[in-house]
Formats: sequence, C-alpha cells, structure tokens
Amino acid sequence: MHLIGRGRERALIGDLLTSAESGRGGALVIRADAGMGKTTLVEEAVAAHPDFSVTRIDGIETELELPYAGLHRLLLPFLPAIGDLPARQRDALRAALGLTGPDVPDRFGVGLATLSMLDIAAADGPHLCVVDDVQWVDRDSLDALAMAGRRLGAERVALLFSGRDAAQCTSLDGLPLLLLEGLGDRDAAELVRRAVVGELDAAQVAAVVRDTAGTPLAIIELGRALGAEEVAWRSLGAQPLPVGHRLEAHYRRQVADLPPGTRALLILVAAEPSVDAVVLQDAAGHLGLSMADADPAVDRGLLTGRLPPVFRHPLIRSAVYGAAPAGDRRRAHAALADALGGDADADRRAWHLAAAADGPEEGIAQALEASAGRARDRGGHAAAGLFLSR
Repeated sequence: MHLIGRGRERALIGDLLTSAESGRGGALVIRADAGMGKTTLVEEAVAAHPDFSVTRIDGIETELELPYAGLHRLLLPFLPAIGDLPARQRDALRAALGLTGPDVPDRFGVGLATLSMLDIAAADGPHLCVVDDVQWVDRDSLDALAMAGRRLGAERVALLFSGRDAAQCTSLDGLPLLLLEGLGDRDAAELVRRAVVGELDAAQVAAVVRDTAGTPLAIIELGRALGAEEVAWRSLGAQPLPVGHRLEAHYRRQVADLPPGTRALLILVAAEPSVDAVVLQDAAGHLGLSMADADPAVDRGLLTGRLPPVFRHPLIRSAVYGAAPAGDRRRAHAALADALGGDADADRRAWHLAAAADGPEEGIAQALEASAGRARDRGGHAAAGLFLSR
C-alpha cells in the first residue's frame, strides 16, 4: 500500500535532499509517535533519489549505554579512510571508537571527525545518512552526529534522524524539526477504505479515524485483522477498537512497570469513554483507588491530566484495554456500573454490567433490551441493534 497524503512532509524531505545534491548539505529530525509512518516516509524519500548513496543505522536498545556504539556502526564502512583526517580529528575518533588506548576522546574532535567522514562518504556523489529509532542510540553518538549536522554546509550530505521520545533526543536540539502527526481526516478516511475489506458508511469511517487519531499503522493493522462488518459494529460500541500487536507491545512496555494502582486506574479510564470525572472518581473509590494514582501515568505522558484523566492518544486507551486481563476489565466495568446509579445513566450502566458479566444473566439481558427500546424510540436503530447484539 503506497503512502497516502503527507504532501508537506514529502516536500520538506525532498527539499533537504535536493539541496544536498547541489552541494548545500543539511539535517532534519523527524519526531513521531509509534505507527505514524516515519520509516515509510524516509524509505520513499530514499527511493525517489537513486543518485544518493545511503548509510543507515537503527537504534539498538541493548547498546544504549555503550558510548559511541551507534557512531561506530554508522562509520564502519568508511574507517579505512580514517588516516586521511587531520591529526586531532583522527586521534579523537580512534579513541572514541576504541581503536587506540583508553584515552578519553576529545568530544569536539569526534564531532568534527564525524563531519569529515561524512564528507568522505560523499566523495563520489551525494550521500544520505539515516539514523532511525534515535531514542535507542547512545547519547555520545547522537552528540557527535548532531554537531556534524549543525555544521553541514558545502558538503553533499543529508542527515535524517527519526525517532519517538523527545526527552531522550535533546542532543538533536537546534536541528530543523518535523513533527509527524496523524493523517488529516480526508487522507485517513481514504486509508480506512483501502485497508478494510468491505463497505463502511461515512459515520463508521469517521469513527475509525477518530479512534485511531489517523495513525496509519493502526488503520492498516485494523483492516488486516477485521472485516467491514466487525469494524462497523465495534465502531458503535463503548469499548475501544483493537490495535495491532506492534502498537500494543509499544504501549504495553510503557505501562508494564507502573505501580499496580496506576495500572488499575488506567484500565478504569480505558473502560469508560465519556471522561466523566465524577463517575470515574466514584468508580475509583469502589476499587480502593484515587485520582492521585494517575500521577505516574501523567508523568510518563500516557495521560494528559489527573482530573479528568484523558489518554494522550486514543491508541494508548486501546492498548491498555486490550492488554488488560479479562478479570481486571470486568472489575473495572463493575465499578463503573456501581457508580452509574441514576435513571439518566441507565443505558451506560447496562452496557458496563454486560461487560462485567462472565456469563449470561437474565437481569442484565432485560436491562440491555430496555436500552435497545429507548434507543429505537430516539431513532437510534444502529445503537438499538448493538444493545440487542450484546
């Protein structure tokens, strides 16, 4: 499936490479959350400029604490030319890459040597250097590469950095930045229609766009996992759409080491889409939790605030809910049902009671049937069908 949309982003990268091809080198940092398509964007740019030679490394989490590990992998093809560098640069780079004794490398010399080595790489034609997953590249390597990137001028070199976590990428501050966000509504809707086999109406497409925030990988994986009929039913429900294994694993890693109370509160928030602060507080009390349990998740950037707690991205909600043990989900729904006691909330209460049940219960079935009747009276036939199906 070819890249949809991203006209502005394509143009920025294209301008960078065109300038480098004509002898005006430069650098660009692409920062995005998981699944936004930054790697696909870079790969398309590489394919569109076949005259460039390309050197590429991906960050490796296990090498994050090894000084200059990333730089060593990047410059490895060009190390035979290290003897052509000025003495200070040569000695600094050899020390940084462990090619000499245990001397402490001259960090400024390492940065200048990196710039010189990239210029050597472009001796026979323009050169593109791609550093992906920068959040897993060691700090010393990023410092050297960023220093080189800030000094590119007459070289036929383009440096492209891409990654996720801004907190770990402060070495790249000062370089031009491209924030890659979800697709616009029109492009996201087109991707939904291409990814999902079968027909969806405009409201169902819009629901998928909303629940994925236009994240390309989430839309594509949803289309692979579900047909149009199931997507249509799930888009009507109170529970989040599922996310693919790659995105779920990414967000699950962020949640795994949070305190138990915080994880339980995240499941509670994921189970109640209305962001009703009073209901969430009452339900949290039923589980022995408080809104203060949200603080570690806020600090990690999973939630945008304590009251009402809102997920920074709808896919985090989907991943939290999908990864939660079934028993924990049922407890969260039961607490929410207890917190929804008024007649005005009868339909939400019936839905949470059904989600909390571990088998057929006549009383809950009657409550769902009554909710279906009320929805039908309001002209909400799709909602009535959803209640009856549940």
